Amino acid sequence: MHNFIYSNIDELLKISKTIDSEELENLINNWEGNGKHLTKEDVDPEEFRMGEIVESEHTKNPKLRERIILDHLFDNDRYYSEGRDGKLQLEELKNTPT
Repeated sequence: MHNFIYSNIDELLKISKTIDSEELENLINNWEGNGKHLTKEDVDPEEFRMGEIVESEHTKNPKLRERIILDHLFDNDRYYSEGRDGKLQLEELKNTPT
């Protein structure tokens, strides 16, 4: 069992591929990233949906994906719409059923 508290997204994604689901759950619950106090309800729902599209490419774990999204949105509340592929993400969002 890893006894680390992760605050770096890349580090967490990397370790998430090498541990079992219980250990991953523990790491997510002990997340010390910037967005650790945010909830889904604290952010723009459209930004969150864009985040789900983008971050699903990195992880299939919904709780980990949510933590990553909230961390990004804490740093920049328009992270996904202002991102490098923001226009593409907005188009994809429009074509994604709710």
